[in-house]
Amino acid sequence: MKLGYLGPVGSYSNILTEKHFKTSEYTLHPHSEIRRLFENLDNGDIDLAIIPIRNSTFGQVKESAAEIARREDLIKLEEYQLKVEHCLVARAGTKLENIRLVSSHEQALGQCEKYLTNKKINQRIKASSTANATERLSNVDQIEGLDISECASICSETCAGLFDNLIILEHAIQDNKDNTTTFHLMTNKKLEGPQGDKLLDHKNDIFNL
Repeated sequence: MKLGYLGPVGSYSNILTEKHFKTSEYTLHPHSEIRRLFENLDNGDIDLAIIPIRNSTFGQVKESAAEIARREDLIKLEEYQLKVEHCLVARAGTKLENIRLVSSHEQALGQCEKYLTNKKINQRIKASSTANATERLSNVDQIEGLDISECASICSETCAGLFDNLIILEHAIQDNKDNTTTFHLMTNKKLEGPQGDKLLDHKNDIFNL
């Protein structure tokens, strides 16, 4: 079965998906945008999708809610909760006190609002995912006209470890230490037989990064 998630590798959706579905029964397909996940469910390019729904700190994931509202044939198969711990990440040699701009997904920025305000990091750039923001940080020399030594991203420790030229400036910067995101496994197909039954084995799992 083809399972889509919001990528790339290192995103929170990717971490959850690999923990539960990295088996021979599934092929995993990263997507650059939540919108594309739903479009590929519609056209049959994927059979299942892991969709971020809401966060205990920052509330509803707006992109997901908008796409779900446009469709009447979606089926929620399972629910998962991921305890999310964010890191502030920058290029090697960067000092925390020099950071002026941070990039990440809207949800991650919102989940770290108090921390960012306290650190006077006032320029926020929204990205399609935490991993995309971090990949960009690794590859460019400037963001929004600022030298890369003044820029950071917010992502997981797992994601930060994928890039040799990045360092973690601070761990656990989320405002709520019990920060949790709820994901739904969704489809628009009836899944019967052994493949459908197997999905029930994963129901309502909760785990830490």
